[in-house]
Amino acid sequence: MLALSAFGSMACKDKSAQPAPTVGQAPTLPAVAAPPAPAVPDPCATTKLVAAGETFEGITLHCYGSRTYQTWLMAFNKHTSMLRAGEKLSVPPFEELLAARVPAEWRADVAPVAVAYREFHSVEATVNAGFASHSKPNANTQQHLRNAITQLGAAIVTIKARGARVNQFETAVAQLRDIAEGGGGSPDYATEEVHQRIALGVDALPR
Repeated sequence: MLALSAFGSMACKDKSAQPAPTVGQAPTLPAVAAPPAPAVPDPCATTKLVAAGETFEGITLHCYGSRTYQTWLMAFNKHTSMLRAGEKLSVPPFEELLAARVPAEWRADVAPVAVAYREFHSVEATVNAGFASHSKPNANTQQHLRNAITQLGAAIVTIKARGARVNQFETAVAQLRDIAEGGGGSPDYATEEVHQRIALGVDALPR
């Protein structure tokens, strides 16, 4: 009997502890999470699904800094026509794209070219912004450009020793040096010329 009274007392206490609803107050509805934003396709994913309207030209410009490498990317994918929405495309790191472009016996010789590309591409946006504002590269940017020059120079020495043409790489070095010193010619073309000379130098290697 005592146990029953205690239980009844507890039940009454718990019930009274709950707040009474306010007259005229709308019931509080549980919060509803907003639907997640649709994922934006990554144009530089190692393997990507092509979105509507994407082109080799646009992908190489965005992912490698230049339209010049679109022929490389097409060859890498064994692709000879326009991209179709929904198809799979391999977009490898530049080092892999470069290695696939040359015969195996040249890969060690062109490895410094990939390093030079990375050094240059890491400050390319800063260089172009400097052209737009008519300002010279800062010390950090200059150092990356000098690193690129050093790496291309190393590639030139070994490639030239094997009897291959290096004039395109030498022109890229001259352009990089000019940019580092605050020149470079046309702001719309200076960095693009570096990419073109690198591509032309690689494609000039004997096959």
